Amino acid sequence: MTSEPVFPPPTPTRRARPLWPLIVGTLVVLFAISGGIAFAIVKFAGSATPQASASPAAPTAFMLAGTMVLSPSEFGWTRDPWNCWGRGGYDDIREGTQVVVTDADGKTVAVGQLGKGEPKAESTRCEFVFLIAAVPEGSQFYAVEVAHRGKVQYPRAELNSAITLSFN
Repeated sequence: MTSEPVFPPPTPTRRARPLWPLIVGTLVVLFAISGGIAFAIVKFAGSATPQASASPAAPTAFMLAGTMVLSPSEFGWTRDPWNCWGRGGYDDIREGTQVVVTDADGKTVAVGQLGKGEPKAESTRCEFVFLIAAVPEGSQFYAVEVAHRGKVQYPRAELNSAITLSFN
């Protein structure tokens, strides 16, 4: 008995598919999409009638920035962390105290809060900054009230700069 080498049966070779159908199909899709875009541009851009240029719209809201200031007899403070707060009859003045803005009709139009109290000028005053981002335009006068300490009224034009509130 002669021994013949055993070889596995030949595997069928796979014939490469031609790429031209894929290329043609891709080109057809791209032409269809670009044709649709061109049609939409011509159809809708051509139908718009030019209008006279209007002046830019006035802002519908403004930012109100301010500082609430306490004098030495009205606050306590610490160095670590550097912080101050109202004390005695002013203990409602502290970080997070509500700041309310009303319009000329007395309607509340915006609400914010005091930031962290910071001792200033060698601790001769305590300052709380507040920013109210979206006070609606439309009133000639606005009132600002911290806690329930009474409203301070301002003409709208004065609120383009930061305001300072105090009890003095």
